[in-house]
Amino acid sequence: MSLVQRSLFDKIAAEGVHLAIWSSVMSVGGGLGEIFVNHDARMNIAGDHAIVQLIEAHKRSKVLTNLMLLVSGVSGALAYQQTKDKYWLIGSAGLPYCALVENPVAEQLKFLTLDAKSEKAKSLLNSWGTIQLGKLALAVGGATVFYCYTGQINNETKLEEVLKSDLKSEGFLPYAKLIAWLTQELNGFYSIGEFVQDINSINDISNFLLELGGFLRDYGCPYQNLVNSENRLNDRISRLQLLDFLCTEIQAAKMNKCLKRDIITNGTDDTTNKKQYESNEARDLKALLVALGFPRPPDGITAEQICTKVYGKVSELLKTLSPNYLGRPLLKINMSEKQWSQIHKINKILYDDYKTRRELLLKRLDVTIQSFKWADRLKDKTDEISNAFMSKRKALTAEPNVRIEDILAAREDLCHMEKTCGTKEIASTRSKLHKILIPKVPDRGGRTTELQAPPPEMPSYQRGGSAGGARRGGGGQQHQYQEQR
Repeated sequence: MSLVQRSLFDKIAAEGVHLAIWSSVMSVGGGLGEIFVNHDARMNIAGDHAIVQLIEAHKRSKVLTNLMLLVSGVSGALAYQQTKDKYWLIGSAGLPYCALVENPVAEQLKFLTLDAKSEKAKSLLNSWGTIQLGKLALAVGGATVFYCYTGQINNETKLEEVLKSDLKSEGFLPYAKLIAWLTQELNGFYSIGEFVQDINSINDISNFLLELGGFLRDYGCPYQNLVNSENRLNDRISRLQLLDFLCTEIQAAKMNKCLKRDIITNGTDDTTNKKQYESNEARDLKALLVALGFPRPPDGITAEQICTKVYGKVSELLKTLSPNYLGRPLLKINMSEKQWSQIHKINKILYDDYKTRRELLLKRLDVTIQSFKWADRLKDKTDEISNAFMSKRKALTAEPNVRIEDILAAREDLCHMEKTCGTKEIASTRSKLHKILIPKVPDRGGRTTELQAPPPEMPSYQRGGSAGGARRGGGGQQHQYQEQR
C-alpha cells in the first residue's frame, strides 16, 4: 500500500467513529417507525391486504435498509481499526442478522398466496414484528454502546470513572487520549515542538508517561509531582491537577491569541502616534479602565476618584473568583515607609547599573553594524543597511522597564525559572549551529587549585665558606656553582 493510499485509509478510518454512531442512531429511528407505526397499522387490517402492503413496503425499504446496515458494519469495522476497541464490532452485527434471519422470512412473504388463511398471514406478520424488534434491539444496543464507549469523557460520571481507574487498565485510555489532545493543542498555539502522541492500547501507557514528563518539563509546569515524580497520575488528585493545568493553559493561549489579533487588526498609524505622547501612567490607567468596562471619564474627575472606583470594581470582581485565581503574591507583608524608601534606593542603584550595561550593549551593537559598512562590497548598500537597522534600533532603549510597581504585581510563578536549554527557550534562538554535535573533548586542566609552581630556571646561590674565593673576584662562588651543577 502506497503512502497516499495509507493516508487516505487513515482519514476514512478516523471518520468511522462518527459514521458508526450516526448510522446506529438512524437505524434506531427507522426501527421505531417500522414497529410502532407501520407494523401496528398492518396488524389492524385484513391478513391478505396486510401481506400485500408488507411486501410492497419491504421492496421499497430493502435498498435503504441494506445500505444502512452496510454503512453501520463498515464504519464499525473502521472504528475498531482506529481505536482497537472491541465494542465497535457491534456495528457489524446487523449484517449477519439481516442475511440469516430477516431475509428468509421476507422470502416466505413473497410466495404466500393471497387466498391464504388469515391465521397464517397473522402468524407471519407476528414473526415479522418479532424480527423487527430484534433488529431494533441491535440498533439500540449498538447506539448505546457506541455512546458509552467512544473513548470520550462526555459527562461527570464518565470523568469520575476515568479518574478512579487503574493506570494500566482500559479505563485509563480515555483520560490519556484527552491529555494527548490537550498537549497537541498547546503545541499548535506556541509551536514548542513537544507534545504527547495518541495511544490506543494499554501497552503504550509507559511511553505516554515518559512523553508527558518531557512535555511538562519543557513547557514549564510548576507542579513538581507531575514533572519529576515516577508515580505521576497514580491517584485521582494528580489527574485532576494535570487536567486543570492543561485546560487553563489552553484558555490562556486562546485569550492571548485573540488579544494579539485585535491589536494587529485595530492598530493604526494615528493611534500609534497618539500613544507616543502618552505617559506610562496614563497609558496603563487607560488600559485598566477599558479592561474593567468603564466609560470614558469626564474631564473634571481626579486621579484619586478614578482609583477609588477602580478599587471598588476590582474588589467586586475578585469576590466572584476562586481564592488562588490570580496566584499568591511574592510580597506577602505590608512595607513601612522606611522600607519603601530603602527599596527605592535599591531600585535606583540597580536602575543605574542596568542602564549602564544596556548602554554598553547598545554601543557595541552600533559599532558592530557600523563596521559592516567598511567592507568594499557593501559600500553601495550603506543606506539599505542603515534603514533596516534603524527600524529595529529605535525600539531599543537604554532605560530598563522594571518599576517599583512590579513588586506588588509579582506572583509566585516568577520563581519558576525556565532552563536555557529547554525547548521553549531555544525555540526563538535555534539555528543551524545547534545541529552540530560537539564530541567530548579531553580535560586540559587549567584549574587554579591544581597549578604547581614552575621549576627554577637557575639554582639558588649560597654564601661562600672561605675568603679565598672572594680574593679572586668571585671565583669561589663560580667554583661553588659548578660543584652544585
